[in-house]
Amino acid sequence: MFKADKKILKVIVALLMFISVTGGSVHVRAEDEFYITVQPEDVEVNYPDGATFHVEVSQPERVASYQWYLSDDYNNVFELNGETAKTDTLVMPSTEPNVNPNYLSCIITDVDGNRIFSEDAVLTIGNAEEEKPVLYFGNYALEPGESLDLATTSYGSGKVTYEADGLNATFENIQFDNTVSPFDQSLGGPGVFFHNYHAKDLEYTFRFKGDCLFNNTFYDPDYNAAGVVINSFFGIDDGNQPTLIIDAQDSLTLIGGSNSIYSDGNVELKGNISCIGMEDVYNDSITCVHLLVDEGSKLDLRPNGTALRAHGDMRIYPGAEINIDAIAPHVSAGPTFKNLVYGDGNIYFDNCKVYIAGNAHPETFIPYGSYLVNLTGISVSMLGSIDLKASDVTIDLTAEKGDDLYALNYCGIIGGENSSSLLLSEKSKLSINIDCEDVMNSTGILVPGTVSADDDCMIKINIATQGEVAGIEADRDLQIKDAIVEVNLNSLTSEGVYGVVTGDAAIEFNKPDYYLYVNAANGIGLAADSGERGDVVGPVENYTAQKIILSGKATYLTPKKATVNLYGVPGYDGTIKAETVFDSTTMAAPASEVQIGVKPDNTIAYVVGIAAVAAIAIAAYGMSKKNKKKKPEEA
Repeated sequence: MFKADKKILKVIVALLMFISVTGGSVHVRAEDEFYITVQPEDVEVNYPDGATFHVEVSQPERVASYQWYLSDDYNNVFELNGETAKTDTLVMPSTEPNVNPNYLSCIITDVDGNRIFSEDAVLTIGNAEEEKPVLYFGNYALEPGESLDLATTSYGSGKVTYEADGLNATFENIQFDNTVSPFDQSLGGPGVFFHNYHAKDLEYTFRFKGDCLFNNTFYDPDYNAAGVVINSFFGIDDGNQPTLIIDAQDSLTLIGGSNSIYSDGNVELKGNISCIGMEDVYNDSITCVHLLVDEGSKLDLRPNGTALRAHGDMRIYPGAEINIDAIAPHVSAGPTFKNLVYGDGNIYFDNCKVYIAGNAHPETFIPYGSYLVNLTGISVSMLGSIDLKASDVTIDLTAEKGDDLYALNYCGIIGGENSSSLLLSEKSKLSINIDCEDVMNSTGILVPGTVSADDDCMIKINIATQGEVAGIEADRDLQIKDAIVEVNLNSLTSEGVYGVVTGDAAIEFNKPDYYLYVNAANGIGLAADSGERGDVVGPVENYTAQKIILSGKATYLTPKKATVNLYGVPGYDGTIKAETVFDSTTMAAPASEVQIGVKPDNTIAYVVGIAAVAAIAIAAYGMSKKNKKKKPEEA
């Protein structure tokens, strides 16, 4: 009901129930009439002080229900559901800065179903422009030096202390549940809200002692919103954002909320922290500017959306462990793009362990007429790169089978459109698995810059989906030195399958334990970009070779005695850039299985020193009709 409608009803009720004009005389109410005797009064307070609104009727014993409403200058009307919103006295434990006045009114229904409407009471915040730090806990407000015992509220148990310095807050043995809340439209939200507009200091700390639990059951389906469990607002956009340190000294569990943790500043996480979405309600775990996960911290993130979202850099420090089990989000209209881990800057994994699982349910998108158009494990923006140092990262993407195709474009890692790169060093391991019968088109790694792996690193990619499938696409170059790269691909609909597509490639192995192995079923195992485009694949001699350089003790082998030709030819249909390893007798059938170096239990077929591409091509072509196990000429 809108504010204008309420006022019309009030006038009608007033005319019918209060005044009857007959022959110019006024009829006085009978004693048994049901009417309002005390109207709610206007209130002006300074935040964060609370406010109370009260209404009385002539015969309270006849009241069947009270229902309070809040409306604003934008004709939004909220039916309040807090514990005092259905009584004769509405209690707002605290207020927030708000430049627009709010209007409170009550509808009272009697035992016969008759309704009477109170007048509007105006709530005005007198110091709306004042900048002051306030810590809101549920509907209660704490200023520096104050504390709150949850046992005195309807929320649960535990104690909150906001230190006098205004920089630190301590949460002890918190067991929080907002199933019953005093007032449900407080801007502070249903969890913890730290408001410090134009903060002067650059570091603030929330310490959680004991096993702390926040169960946020609040959800407003009209706005598809569920508040924020831990929220901080600094209102700073000059690049010097303050950092909120969330220190879980024992354990911290956050359940529900549209966001588990949200800040317009930086967030640093310490200790054992769990963020869990509520049922199928949309939820992102952590969103902030720069995100830091401290040494030895453990994160268990189970969102209905994105797990980690940084508008700046993201750094995961040594010994940290992150476990992500995400469900693609519930949406009501239109296609959905979702990254499980996303950074606008760089993402640094330093001696840490990260597991990322993403799953989509068909009922999440049907019958709403929408679909999942993209699901990515890790993604960065145009200028961001992903750096793994002595780290173990696994990405598993799945989709439950549905009656119709509802998910497209699954990707393990995606870089931005400028110069993003993926760099692995110091024995890092990256595993990407995409096994989805009902997904169309998938890519393991897609970056416009460099993919590099050295120093005992390992990249393993396994994909089986419908449509076009690609393992690694690096527009600039592929650099592998004393590492293992293994790619196994299969298109369930026998469409384009591209194992490794790159610009230049530099591959150096100094031990037989290292190898590049690609099995692109019925597709192209290895491709290099010649820089040219054409509709028809022409003779190989018409094109310039790419820099596909094998050095050290690198070796190469293809199955079924196929001739190996490390030579670049242009692609076709704008899909594949160039074929570099193929059966020279039929250019329509390139080698789909390629080995450079030898996997364990295989036999080395050819040994190449430091090989120039042109010399390798000539040697390979000369061997095609004779002994194919002769050693190619060296550069």
